[in-house]
Amino acid sequence: IRDKDSLEGTLTLNATSDTVNCPGDSVELSVVATDFEGLFDGFWLADSTYLPSRYFQVDGDTSFTYVLFDECGDTVEFTEELYLKPYEPMGYERDTIRVCPGDSAYLAPVYLGGENPLTFYWLDNLTQTNPRVILPWNDTTFVPFSVSDGCDVLLIDSALAINMPKPSAGFQYLNDPYVPLRVAFSEKAQNEVSWTWYLDSTVITGEEFEYDFARPGDYEVTQVVTSDFGCFDSITLLVAVETDFYLYIPTAFSPNNDGINDCFSIQGVGFEGIQFEIFNRWGNVVYSSQDETDCWDGTYKGKPLPMGAYSWRLMVDLPFDEISIKEGILNIIR
Repeated sequence: IRDKDSLEGTLTLNATSDTVNCPGDSVELSVVATDFEGLFDGFWLADSTYLPSRYFQVDGDTSFTYVLFDECGDTVEFTEELYLKPYEPMGYERDTIRVCPGDSAYLAPVYLGGENPLTFYWLDNLTQTNPRVILPWNDTTFVPFSVSDGCDVLLIDSALAINMPKPSAGFQYLNDPYVPLRVAFSEKAQNEVSWTWYLDSTVITGEEFEYDFARPGDYEVTQVVTSDFGCFDSITLLVAVETDFYLYIPTAFSPNNDGINDCFSIQGVGFEGIQFEIFNRWGNVVYSSQDETDCWDGTYKGKPLPMGAYSWRLMVDLPFDEISIKEGILNIIR
């Protein structure tokens, strides 16, 4: 009986490091028997395969053991510890960009994790410009992009740009019939929360207001409305500021002492004075007055005038030295 040789061997890691960068990377391990008695064989404990040289996929920190044995029953175990470099999966927290209609959106996706090098692409035009400025083409615009890393992991997501509702400016105005040069303004806008008015070198805020202009004329009035998000719209109208006056001049009256329409009078507001004359068919003045409160009884020099049509002429004195002249027909009915 001769002396038995000892069972010996080596386990070789065919890689530059026992640590891999990416989950799923493979590492080659090889076992070689250097001294044995008779025949030898072995197997990997992980899956009982007998291949002395093979690749193992590393998905985390783990160990791989190979059992070597010869025909005399001697065994030797070789164990190699393999490690996975800490890997944070790529992720993107969607950043919703809200803009006012017509404004540009600044898209700057920020993604975390992954293994360098990282490669970014916008999928709509295959450019790599990040950040990027776009003009949203819909109310809600999704702009897809992809990011791949050194571990061949692919992240696909979208930057989101939303057009916020835009307010719509609008207003109406009305000249005050009782106060010359006073104009009442009221808003007719939509989707707004604040109002700013620019008129006659004055800035006013609020939904509605009254304003006294210094003189008649045409004035540009601008309304700027703002939404709760900060979007705005504006409108400018040319407002005609007039010294409005209103007159009611009857076309007939019946001076017959029945208590109904027995005298003729002018009613109105917004003027400073009048000069009123009534003429018969021959053009003679049969009545005149400068007092708008007078009520004519249809007589001339104390005598009733006959039934028929009489012409009249009215000159109205308005503020700021303006004059308005009107003419018409008055019928006396008896």
